[in-house]
Amino acid sequence: MTPSEEEQIANQQRLDSIATVNRKNDSIRMAAQFERARQDSTRKSGDLQESQTNAESNTIPSQVVDRDKFGAFANSSSSEKDKSYYIENDLMKIKISAQGGKIVSLQLKEFQTFDTLPLLLIDEQATKFGLTFFANNRKIDTDKLFFQTSDEHGMKVSGPEKRGFSMRLYTDATETTFNEASYIEYVYSLTGDDYMLDFDINFVGMEGYMDPGTSYLDLDWSTKLLKLEKHIDRFNGPSVYYKFYQDDVDNLSETSDDEDKLSTRLKWISFKHRFFSSTIISKDYFLNANIKSYDTEREVENNDEIKENARGGSYLRSMEANIGLPFVMGRETNIPMSFYFGPTKYNLLKKYDIELEKQVPLGWGFLAWINRFAVLPVFNFLEGFGWNYGII
Repeated sequence: MTPSEEEQIANQQRLDSIATVNRKNDSIRMAAQFERARQDSTRKSGDLQESQTNAESNTIPSQVVDRDKFGAFANSSSSEKDKSYYIENDLMKIKISAQGGKIVSLQLKEFQTFDTLPLLLIDEQATKFGLTFFANNRKIDTDKLFFQTSDEHGMKVSGPEKRGFSMRLYTDATETTFNEASYIEYVYSLTGDDYMLDFDINFVGMEGYMDPGTSYLDLDWSTKLLKLEKHIDRFNGPSVYYKFYQDDVDNLSETSDDEDKLSTRLKWISFKHRFFSSTIISKDYFLNANIKSYDTEREVENNDEIKENARGGSYLRSMEANIGLPFVMGRETNIPMSFYFGPTKYNLLKKYDIELEKQVPLGWGFLAWINRFAVLPVFNFLEGFGWNYGII
């Protein structure tokens, strides 16, 4: 039955109404999709901008980062390469690194190890030496900073001649230049025929950077002793020896790991092998020290870099000293010290008149007398044949 005209009109209106609603819904959907797309685009643009900002913040020039960390010493925090310099006399050849301005290798020229290798008291891969202090509210460790020298060729002295070699750690004048009126200076003074090496630390023009109330500085010195002798004497092994200021000499255990906190003044601290020693000596006194001696094997086994650098696994023992240096701030401040790097010969050590010879174990009473006047002369006689240490 054919719908009436009125029914056809009503049906068409209903279809038109549905189409209108559908178009409206489509428009709403399209608008929603557009808004989502716009939001996605905005978010991605923001993410990109944030990523670029982060990238820019992470690629701030290293000098700016260094300046924030090292403050007035930022220009000394990096170098194209770590330069080295040699100072030498008749008895020793000493290598000094620009990084830290410190001794990193020391050869005793008149001696060899038991296996005929050059006898090194200090090994380049296993030594730390530096001051720690606060400057402009930043902790400064000189061991990590690069020193400058005006003598690129090092120095060599012989006989009674004495000369000094200077390394300076300058503060910054600008972001690319040093302030040559403000620096910390290490001065190594060497005589041609002596195992004693004078060592002065000078502070010049530093009063504007360091706290005027600074009364002490920390000096950190640590090393791993190389095996020099063929046989290890379990009763005369490597140890840390020390002399109290105007008092007696003592030492850590020679047979086991040991450490001590020495809260009183000290004259010297020595890292001692059986036949050789490396000793730091104050011209006045050290305030105090924390000292430590421990077996190196465990550290070597757990550290691939140390194992790779060790000379055939020849590290014997690790030794550490954190030393308090008395300090008085001024326009120019000097801390005078010395190093002794050499054999532990009783008569040689005794001539310095600071009881270094007490590192030589002579025993007690009558036995000490026998060792000093009978055994030691025989030892010195045999040494005269040029035998390597560790054999005699």
